[in-house]
This record gives sequence, C-alpha cells and structure tokens, in this order.
Amino acid sequence: MKLATWNLESSRSLSPERAAAFREAIKEVDADVWVLTETCARFSPGDQYHLVAQSGPATDLKASSDRRWVSIWSRFDGSPLEIQIQTDRMACVLLQEPNGRDTLIVGTLLPWLSDSLWPGAKGFCDALGEQVDEWTRLNAMHPGSDLVVAGDLNQSLPYQQYYGSIAGASALSDALRTRGLLCQTEGSDPSTSKPRIDHLCIRRSMVDTTAKPAVESWPVPCIQGRPISDHAGVSIHLNPPTNERQETVQ
Repeated sequence: MKLATWNLESSRSLSPERAAAFREAIKEVDADVWVLTETCARFSPGDQYHLVAQSGPATDLKASSDRRWVSIWSRFDGSPLEIQIQTDRMACVLLQEPNGRDTLIVGTLLPWLSDSLWPGAKGFCDALGEQVDEWTRLNAMHPGSDLVVAGDLNQSLPYQQYYGSIAGASALSDALRTRGLLCQTEGSDPSTSKPRIDHLCIRRSMVDTTAKPAVESWPVPCIQGRPISDHAGVSIHLNPPTNERQETVQ
C-alpha cells in the first residue's frame, strides 16, 4: 500500500487550472490512499479514488463553506468512523486492503503557532493531547487493525526553528512513541531543504525492518511561476513485514 499526504492550500481559489495541476501530480505519485489537508469538499483527486472520510465544517476556514481541513481518499473500500472531538480537524477510516489487512487511518491537522483556536506551543500541546486520546479510543474499537496517523502536523521532527516549537516536538515525539507509532517523515525535504511538517506515522508492526519504507516527495507544479501549494507532499510505500510476505509466497 502506498500512502501520501499533501496540503492543498485551500485559502487560495481552486481554479480549474489549479485543480487539474493537483490531479496530474497526484496521478504521477500513484498512491493508493491520500490524506489531503486544507482541501475543498468538491475536490476529487481522480476517478480512481473515492472519498472514505472527511472532517466537518470548520469555523476558522473563511471565504468558502466548501473548505475542509482533512479528507481521505482511497482506491480501497473503507468504513468511515465517527470522530467525537475536534471533528473539524480530524477524519478517520477503517480500510480493508486487498490482502485482507485492516488499517485504521486517522487524517489530521494539528495547530500552528499563530492558530487562533489553539495559539502557541501550549495550544498545540493541548490539541495534541485531545487528539491522542481520540486516536487511542478509535484504535481500541479495532484492536486488530494497523494504525496510521497522517496529515499536516505543523511540527518539525526533530525541532527546527520556525517550524513548530521545542515543546511541540517533544510532546509529539512522546505521543507517537507511547502509541507505538514511527514517524517516517522526520527531517527535511531534500528538494527544498525545508523541514517537513506534513507527516506519515505508522505502527511499528507495519514496518519491514529489513527494508524501511522509502520516503518520496515530488516537485510542486507551478502556474505562471507560482507553486500551486505552499506545501510539498510526501509519500511512502509500505511493504508487509517479512514473515507475512513469506506466508503469502508459501
């Protein structure tokens, strides 16, 4: 399964030209599951995907009622799960992969330092604490499933100046570790040299320790010299653990 996340910068008008540029880039990446952040309810990444979960309307998303913080699109079948807190910032789906595995995917957007609803490092840590409780509740409902947390986490790991906070990096690292999650997207994007704040975090049991998933990014397309998004997307291709691959071959 190939997973990807991308912030589409929905504060800008989603013109037909810009939407087409997003779809063309998404087609080239060829991921099975997309966690889109700062998106629009009307935007589809392509005919091969169907919407499996979406966050609710958000009071802090201005200009258009169509804007959403999170949507999850997949080639696989899935059942959306109800979010009980921060419904404007999270979406969740239980995916049924073709290999029979169930994967719980939580798409999220965590606060940035100037966030009006969750300001500063304290706001980030408070929002994260609530979200972690929700991840735990959702996972407890489906204890046999794999777990993925993905989206715009607005925090560099490890901390780099101007990209989150020291306290935020510490809180996020602790939260992932205690939930058995590995952030696959730490560090900087090699194409831009900027710290990543959009992340893909997966349960340790999903990682083949003999072949760590390769992290991929792609050039952000431009229209008249301007990038279509102020975020670079990121993807990983997950291989099942070695013992599972051997069982499949046998």
